[in-house]
Amino acid sequence: MEFWLKIYLISTVVALAFPNQVVGQACGGGIYRIEIYTLNGTAEKDFRYEIFPANSHYVDRELSGNAGRKRICGKIINTEKSKRLIDTSNVSRCKNFKKLLELTKNKATGKFNNGKIAFNTEELLEFHCIIKISDKDDELYLIANPFGGCDRTILLIWDSQYKNFFCLENDR
Repeated sequence: MEFWLKIYLISTVVALAFPNQVVGQACGGGIYRIEIYTLNGTAEKDFRYEIFPANSHYVDRELSGNAGRKRICGKIINTEKSKRLIDTSNVSRCKNFKKLLELTKNKATGKFNNGKIAFNTEELLEFHCIIKISDKDDELYLIANPFGGCDRTILLIWDSQYKNFFCLENDR
């Protein structure tokens, strides 16, 4: 009986020593999808993508204001801003970028398949990148976190005069 009393007392002390509020993960990981649609229903174009590490200092400034939503979904930026935000000179950031590609089994460049692409994510990763999406006629730059978070889908409306996107956060 004395043995079980000791076990009970030790268990109680250990349980009280730690905070009783535990925060769990929402999903552990998921898929970040980009789907491209045209306004006039033209045939699928040959879309390509390239991912570059982004300068975190500039990203924080660019995503301020409604930051939570922009951090999850991303934001379309112009070519001039993309040149300022792409950070391939920071050796440490580039090493981390390559590690994240390996961890998530994603590729830094590739083609869309029927206007769609998917990237594996790990929930707690936050590493913003610049995603360049292009066809033979045009290009678009998106600040996004394609390696982190839960499931979400970006619906990108692509037209020569108009580009916009909508973000769908998928619940698990």
